[in-house]
Amino acid sequence: MGKLKTDKARAEVAVSSDLPATKPLKVLLVEDNAADALLFQGALEEIPMKVDVQVAPDAERALVLLSDRAFESDLVVLDLNLPKMWGYQVLERYTRKNVPVVVFTSSRNEVDARCALSLGAREVIQKPTELQPYRDTVRTIIEKWAPQT
Repeated sequence: MGKLKTDKARAEVAVSSDLPATKPLKVLLVEDNAADALLFQGALEEIPMKVDVQVAPDAERALVLLSDRAFESDLVVLDLNLPKMWGYQVLERYTRKNVPVVVFTSSRNEVDARCALSLGAREVIQKPTELQPYRDTVRTIIEKWAPQT
């Protein structure tokens, strides 16, 4: 009987070790509005994948993180209207073009969108003003831009 339990335990370990290990998606959220940052993180709770979010409350902090070779990110979600420096300046100074930047902004100005895209943003998305559309949009951003493995 003891042997049966041991063999079964080995089989369970073998099966579980055969499963692919999924590493969390690492997102840098550049957002000065604490409420928006909380909404963003709350929307991630409904996503089946693990997402680690680092919040940079201004452009300067974002640039410090992005220039650090040890800092890893799979996606940057950037607000344009930030204190001290605009999101455009982050786009101008951002050098890791292999990590996509999605601008998530309350701006409804088409010029803002064109400018952000010309500076290297992969997509510009307007922040919805209602809670559920906001949450749905965050999930869509993550699902669209998560690296495919």
